[in-house]
Amino acid sequence: MLGIAWYREADWPRIKALFPNAGDLPDTYAEWLKTAEATVKRLNVGPDVTLEPVIIDLNDFLGWCMVHGHQPDSKARTEYVVEIIGRKFPS
Repeated sequence: MLGIAWYREADWPRIKALFPNAGDLPDTYAEWLKTAEATVKRLNVGPDVTLEPVIIDLNDFLGWCMVHGHQPDSKARTEYVVEIIGRKFPS
């Protein structure tokens, strides 16, 4: 199981305002979605691995960042997704 961070269109303005690396993200949700969907196609990892989009709930994620002492950056989003996937699909 491989998780990938996924966002809601309604959250995009808040994401752009809150994430410290927002300048690295596309200006619009439509641009982000196009890139994300292309990434999913490119990561077609085969029959042994499932790619699971993990919708980032901003309130939950920001709380998680506070508890873990992280800025809401790409590293934190990756750790958050790994944790969510681990809870959803325990080994």
